[in-house]
Amino acid sequence: MNKYFQYILIVTLIALFWGPSLLLLVENSLDPLIFNDDVRQAVVPFFSDWNNELFVKDYAIAYERALIPIGTKLLYMAAANYVSPDTFSSILQLVLYLLLLITLAIVSYSLGDTRTMTATLVLTLSSSIFLQRMVGGLSRSFAFPLMSLLALALVKKSLLLNAFLVLLFALFYPPMAQVSFYTLLALLLWKFKKTGKREKLRKVIVLGLTAILALLIVMPLLNVQEKYGPTIGIGELEDYPEAGPGGRYGFDDRPPFPSVFYALADIVGRTFQSGGGAFCPPAREWLYGKRTRGKPTYQLVVILTVMVLIMVSFSIGTIMKGEMEALLSLHLLLFAAILAYLLSCFFYPALFVPWRAIVYPLPIFLVLLFPLSLLCLVQRLTDNPKRESILFYLLLFCCFLFLGGRGAGDEGFKVNAHQEKALYEYIKSLPSTSIIAGFPKGVLDNVPYLCQKSALVTNETHQAFHKDYVREMRLRMELLLSAYFSTEKEKLVQLHKKYGVTHILIDLRHYTSGAPPKYFAPFNKKIRELTSDKKRDDYILLKVPARDFGHFRLINLSKVVSSS
Repeated sequence: MNKYFQYILIVTLIALFWGPSLLLLVENSLDPLIFNDDVRQAVVPFFSDWNNELFVKDYAIAYERALIPIGTKLLYMAAANYVSPDTFSSILQLVLYLLLLITLAIVSYSLGDTRTMTATLVLTLSSSIFLQRMVGGLSRSFAFPLMSLLALALVKKSLLLNAFLVLLFALFYPPMAQVSFYTLLALLLWKFKKTGKREKLRKVIVLGLTAILALLIVMPLLNVQEKYGPTIGIGELEDYPEAGPGGRYGFDDRPPFPSVFYALADIVGRTFQSGGGAFCPPAREWLYGKRTRGKPTYQLVVILTVMVLIMVSFSIGTIMKGEMEALLSLHLLLFAAILAYLLSCFFYPALFVPWRAIVYPLPIFLVLLFPLSLLCLVQRLTDNPKRESILFYLLLFCCFLFLGGRGAGDEGFKVNAHQEKALYEYIKSLPSTSIIAGFPKGVLDNVPYLCQKSALVTNETHQAFHKDYVREMRLRMELLLSAYFSTEKEKLVQLHKKYGVTHILIDLRHYTSGAPPKYFAPFNKKIRELTSDKKRDDYILLKVPARDFGHFRLINLSKVVSSS
């Protein structure tokens, strides 16, 4: 078959099966009221570069800005001269996703041929994990595209490209800098014996300069402790329950961390878990049942185990025979990820959250290795080129029949704010110096991003990394809860005078008897105490003048305080 005809056929098939999903991705990216939840912490800080009257002296937003890597910070600051941060984040996520697909296609073709390239592309388009982690144009959005470039550097055994990627990771997503540095070290050792003294010296200099420059780039993130206190260690979770079980983060983002085997199995499952409509709905329903994450069905475990065994047997067989050096170098990505995970667990929190060391390298490794393993299996079954291709695509089709999907163009877009559009438009019309308080989940969390107004506490900015910051947010949250569920104006006055809160946004459903809202440790206990013996008519915020927006009510606290 003509090579160009093959490319046309591949593009046609991708457009036919995944075109609607890609169009939905673009559509969602262009809708300002549909976005990823984490833009509310990672994009909001740059609105002050777009308009210097926004978020002046906002403690939480300043903290979030301090946590953003310098490369991402400089990029958004430069873009703010031309477009708003929310618009730029929407454009950036599409550009990075396109870069990911192009780079993976190049790497897969380098390892195999057109067939492996096609399989890698459809695996990536079908998987839900990539868009889950990339939508938003955040620092983490750079991780997968840069990781695919790292795979290319390993396949080509390019020390200079690997070294350059260490610096790019340090600039845009530091947790992955250590993974890329380990692969650089491994490549250097691999080539070390085969080179002369002068070449060895040059490589050592490259390694040393890369390490020094990467540390200098990351240094501003380490200086965050000077202003916001030391990081919370594993032995301090009793004093800072916000950072432990039942606190701000899920099981994969806080200690105690799962074993490396559990982490690997978890990411394997997530990588091959498809998004969007199934090619065969009954097959997906049988395979996934009602349990996907954390509690997979037995049949899903069996199928994924078979896929892993195919990859393992292919890898071991190929490496033992001394074939395909490029494949062996690609495995450095897996080994570096495992090493980074183990070291991050041991030295936590110095080397960032361990789970991140696995979640970005492993999916890249899998979508490249599985098609190659499948092709190797087929080549062992037949010597006929035509039968080989037919059998390869047939087995690939069988995999997608159970595991595949048409892609989810809405994957990663966790927030749809259309229902409360009128509320956001009104809050946006308030003076730029307004400070909004409310229960820090849901609607209030969108206020800084959609309305460009400061919020006293939001769930997104209520981080639990640095001690001083955690203590400050705890004080804010305790006073906020006391005012939110108060029966008298005294707490409202304190909230206004201490933090300058001008408006309170309340959800009327929070005052229904027996149904108080939930937050995270240690605040749920206080919420129960404040609501256990009260009736709906007792709450002061239900008695003062307000502007209603369906279930929500916005109260001008300045007027309430002045009338008391």
